[in-house]
Amino acid sequence: MNLEKLKECKSKYDLANLLKYSLQSLSCILFKDIDSNYSMFYIDKKDGTKREILAPNEKLKKVQKNLSKILCKSYECINKNPKAVHGFIEKKSIITNAKMHKNKRYVLNIDLKDFFPSITFNRIVGFFKKNKHFQLEHEVAILIAQILCHKGKLPQGSPSSPIMSNLIMLSLDKELNILSKKYGLIYTRYADDITFSTNKRKFPKEIAYSINNVDWNVSKILERLINNYHFEINHNKTRMQYRTSRQETTGIVVNKKVNVSRTYIRNIRAMLNKMICNYTMDEYDSFKSSIKGRIDFIYQVRKDYIDLKDKKNYEKDLIVKLFNKYFYFDKFVNNSNVTILTEGKTDKVYIDVAFSHFKNEYNYDIDIVRHSDMFLNITKLNGIKKLKGFIDNYKDKYKQEIVPLLKKSKIENSKYPVVIIIDSDEIEFLKQLKLFDDKYNLKNKYIFKKPNLYCFHLPQLDDKEFFSIEYYFQENIRNKYINGKRLRDIIEKENIYKIDDKSLTKSKFSQYIRKLRYDNEKKTDINSNNKKIFSEFKKIFDLIDEILKDYNTRIQK
Repeated sequence: MNLEKLKECKSKYDLANLLKYSLQSLSCILFKDIDSNYSMFYIDKKDGTKREILAPNEKLKKVQKNLSKILCKSYECINKNPKAVHGFIEKKSIITNAKMHKNKRYVLNIDLKDFFPSITFNRIVGFFKKNKHFQLEHEVAILIAQILCHKGKLPQGSPSSPIMSNLIMLSLDKELNILSKKYGLIYTRYADDITFSTNKRKFPKEIAYSINNVDWNVSKILERLINNYHFEINHNKTRMQYRTSRQETTGIVVNKKVNVSRTYIRNIRAMLNKMICNYTMDEYDSFKSSIKGRIDFIYQVRKDYIDLKDKKNYEKDLIVKLFNKYFYFDKFVNNSNVTILTEGKTDKVYIDVAFSHFKNEYNYDIDIVRHSDMFLNITKLNGIKKLKGFIDNYKDKYKQEIVPLLKKSKIENSKYPVVIIIDSDEIEFLKQLKLFDDKYNLKNKYIFKKPNLYCFHLPQLDDKEFFSIEYYFQENIRNKYINGKRLRDIIEKENIYKIDDKSLTKSKFSQYIRKLRYDNEKKTDINSNNKKIFSEFKKIFDLIDEILKDYNTRIQK
């Protein structure tokens, strides 16, 4: 659909309208102050050199994102090699790229030199005018190139550069795919990283050859083909990897299964130890985010090989240990906000959105833990069973995980408590807990477990004995029809609609609630009514405020 709409653009006015701008406002963004359109900075590369990054300003970035969405949809329609290209495509990644070359005898890596800068203004204009799938008007192609380029080239750092590079590479990807099939190879590309692999006894000399089995050269056939499309091979990065050695592609080990190198894991462990020992450093937050991103990446690579049901081997897994160490330090030891664990996935959304409307009334902030089995290190159970498993293991986890972190970081006490919130119908569950220092009874609003763990059920509503968190919303919100469906009444069984009839799932309802946070942040008209919508949630936040005061009293003793 987006491709057809783009082809219907016959003028600059049409393209501006498609991008949801007037031509005047678009021209102002592009040309009023060209020197301020991009900011330049450098990041370190593996070889010790610097990579130049050109980041567009916010207004230009928004234009480029709008154009990128259209180009992505267009690419999906015309890409004839979906298995070959893995960069900048939905549901594709360096991991899916690496999996294509798993357990192969030979893995050849080739790098394209100056990939983004090689794609020039004139190449982009020519592509959109001449490519059979587009054939756009000259002034439309010119305006697209003006949006995409900086100083006549595709900038690395723009949100639209990746998809434009994929479009420019369409024909070359097709040719390389044909060539690889001709000689019994698998071909993939992730941005400027090209990989060929095979299980043949000898690697085809028509693609690459070696005189001494150490140094490998790209064949003239392959180099000529790449040069014909105005790209150049970076010969310094050409490498052949054998089954008998460690094979990598796009930074992932691919010998028998996709994995990350031990060096990569050791580096993360060192970074994690630095974070724990230097938690007061100015760059702590960005350093922490970097570690979190790397741990998430390793998990995405290795998650297929982690058996959550095999508890013995699961707990020994190195990645699980890294996850737990990061999680317990960030959420239990050096937590900068009140850490909250909820019973249901949608509870997290409701509490988060409600707090966004009242946070200015409290002297604390909240951090609601996502429902991740990796972090909680327990089997895949939903709701109260998951929290019960967490609490049952808390004493051991405190000794194993938290005490060593407190000693290592030299933090005497955690800054904020950890709070578990459960539904009102789980009061019996609280009564049965023996791990807590306080015995639960209905007079107590919450119970406490050393060093900083609290638990309470949802504060009582005047007209309900047992209820789910959805009852904290006003009736007109709870009973609101969304796309012709209404939220099921959980307590009053006779009011339950059949799922395939008029029932709205909690997940869909939570999506509607999430929009109210967006409205609040954008300060739209609906914001004036939102505090009323979430008024019952103040009971939760008032109780957390009491808990925080209680915790501060305890740690000062």
